[in-house]
Amino acid sequence: MKKVVAILSAILVVMSLASSCKKANALAGTTWTCAISEEEYSLTSSFKFQETTFTFSFEATGPDAPAPQSKSGTYTYKAPTVTLVADGKTMTATINGNILTINDPDLGELQYKKLLK
Repeated sequence: MKKVVAILSAILVVMSLASSCKKANALAGTTWTCAISEEEYSLTSSFKFQETTFTFSFEATGPDAPAPQSKSGTYTYKAPTVTLVADGKTMTATINGNILTINDPDLGELQYKKLLK
Protein backbone atom coordinates (compact mmCIF):
# COMPACT_ATOMS: atom_id res chain seq x y z
CA MET A 1 0.00 0.00 0.00
CA LYS A 2 2.85 2.40 0.85
CA LYS A 3 4.38 1.63 -2.53
CA VAL A 4 1.13 2.52 -4.34
CA VAL A 5 0.84 5.80 -2.40
CA ALA A 6 4.45 6.66 -3.25
CA ILE A 7 3.89 5.93 -6.95
CA LEU A 8 0.68 7.99 -7.04
CA SER A 9 2.43 10.86 -5.26
CA ALA A 10 5.26 10.77 -7.80
CA ILE A 11 2.76 10.81 -10.67
CA LEU A 12 0.96 13.81 -9.16
CA VAL A 13 4.25 15.71 -8.79
CA VAL A 14 5.22 14.99 -12.42
CA MET A 15 1.77 16.04 -13.66
CA SER A 16 1.82 19.30 -11.69
CA LEU A 17 5.31 20.13 -12.98
CA ALA A 18 4.29 19.39 -16.56
CA SER A 19 1.19 21.56 -16.35
CA SER A 20 3.08 24.47 -14.82
CA CYS A 21 5.57 24.61 -17.71
CA LYS A 22 4.69 27.27 -20.24
CA LYS A 23 3.89 26.01 -23.71
CA ALA A 24 5.98 27.48 -26.48
CA ASN A 25 4.12 30.08 -28.51
CA ALA A 26 2.57 28.15 -31.41
CA LEU A 27 2.91 31.11 -33.82
CA ALA A 28 6.51 32.08 -33.04
CA GLY A 29 8.71 31.41 -36.06
CA THR A 30 5.85 30.99 -38.53
CA THR A 31 5.23 32.89 -41.78
CA TRP A 32 1.84 33.28 -43.46
CA THR A 33 1.44 34.57 -47.05
CA CYS A 34 -1.35 35.87 -49.25
CA ALA A 35 -1.33 36.70 -52.96
CA ILE A 36 -4.15 38.50 -54.80
CA SER A 37 -4.37 39.29 -58.51
CA GLU A 38 -7.07 41.32 -60.20
CA GLU A 39 -6.77 42.62 -63.75
CA GLU A 40 -3.55 44.69 -63.86
CA TYR A 41 -3.00 44.71 -60.09
CA SER A 42 -1.40 42.17 -57.78
CA LEU A 43 -0.66 42.19 -54.08
CA THR A 44 1.61 39.88 -52.12
CA SER A 45 1.65 40.18 -48.34
CA SER A 46 2.94 38.22 -45.39
CA PHE A 47 2.88 38.00 -41.62
CA LYS A 48 6.00 36.80 -39.80
CA PHE A 49 5.48 36.01 -36.14
CA GLN A 50 8.14 36.21 -33.45
CA GLU A 51 7.56 35.39 -29.77
CA THR A 52 5.27 38.41 -29.03
CA THR A 53 5.71 40.60 -32.12
CA PHE A 54 4.93 40.32 -35.81
CA THR A 55 6.09 41.94 -39.02
CA PHE A 56 3.60 42.57 -41.81
CA SER A 57 4.96 43.33 -45.27
CA PHE A 58 3.35 43.84 -48.64
CA GLU A 59 4.27 44.56 -52.19
CA ALA A 60 1.86 45.67 -54.90
CA THR A 61 2.28 45.87 -58.66
CA GLY A 62 0.25 47.75 -61.23
CA PRO A 63 -0.47 51.34 -62.17
CA ASP A 64 0.10 53.75 -59.27
CA ALA A 65 1.08 50.88 -56.95
CA PRO A 66 2.62 52.06 -53.68
CA ALA A 67 6.20 51.23 -52.78
CA PRO A 68 6.71 47.99 -50.80
CA GLN A 69 6.00 48.54 -47.12
CA SER A 70 6.59 46.81 -43.83
CA LYS A 71 5.03 47.35 -40.38
CA SER A 72 5.61 45.78 -37.01
CA GLY A 73 3.36 45.29 -34.04
CA THR A 74 2.47 43.04 -31.16
CA TYR A 75 0.02 40.17 -30.95
CA THR A 76 -1.65 37.77 -28.59
CA TYR A 77 -2.75 34.29 -29.54
CA LYS A 78 -5.49 32.31 -27.86
CA ALA A 79 -6.44 29.55 -30.27
CA PRO A 80 -8.03 30.06 -32.69
CA THR A 81 -7.94 33.87 -32.37
CA VAL A 82 -4.97 36.15 -33.06
CA THR A 83 -5.27 39.78 -31.94
CA LEU A 84 -2.88 42.06 -33.83
CA VAL A 85 -1.99 45.60 -32.71
CA ALA A 86 0.02 48.01 -34.88
CA ASP A 87 0.00 51.80 -35.18
CA GLY A 88 -2.70 52.00 -32.51
CA LYS A 89 -5.11 49.83 -34.54
CA THR A 90 -6.36 46.41 -33.49
CA MET A 91 -7.37 43.66 -35.91
CA THR A 92 -8.54 40.14 -35.20
CA ALA A 93 -7.72 37.05 -37.22
CA THR A 94 -8.67 33.40 -36.84
CA ILE A 95 -6.62 30.33 -37.59
CA ASN A 96 -8.07 27.11 -38.92
CA GLY A 97 -5.36 24.56 -39.68
CA ASN A 98 -2.85 26.21 -42.03
CA ILE A 99 -5.13 29.15 -42.92
CA LEU A 100 -5.14 32.51 -41.12
CA THR A 101 -8.21 34.59 -42.03
CA ILE A 102 -8.38 38.32 -41.45
CA ASN A 103 -11.06 40.85 -42.40
CA ASP A 104 -9.44 43.92 -43.90
CA PRO A 105 -11.70 47.00 -43.95
CA ASP A 106 -10.47 47.92 -47.45
CA LEU A 107 -9.93 44.52 -49.11
CA GLY A 108 -12.47 42.33 -47.32
CA GLU A 109 -11.65 38.82 -46.15
CA LEU A 110 -8.06 37.76 -46.80
CA GLN A 111 -6.75 34.24 -46.31
CA TYR A 112 -3.08 33.68 -45.54
CA LYS A 113 -1.49 30.27 -45.97
CA LYS A 114 1.10 29.05 -43.52
CA LEU A 115 4.47 28.38 -45.11
CA LEU A 116 5.52 24.91 -44.09
CA LYS A 117 9.14 24.24 -43.27
